[in-house]
Amino acid sequence: MEIKELLRKKYLNKIPVDKKLIEKELKEAKYDLERAKISMEQGDLKWAILKLIMQCFIQQEPYFFLWD
Repeated sequence: MEIKELLRKKYLNKIPVDKKLIEKELKEAKYDLERAKISMEQGDLKWAILKLIMQCFIQQEPYFFLWD
């Protein structure tokens, strides 16, 4: 499904660019990356992998907020 269709069907909504929201998302991504490193050092590889996956997703979120 294309983004225009998602917007038309109201699965997605356009919101104004909010720099505070972008900064918040980037801060959360950095936190998740640091937590993943700690988990890996402690030998909890499953949790480290999960946190890395979340970090990758969250790190991309701010760029969706810039999309127009």
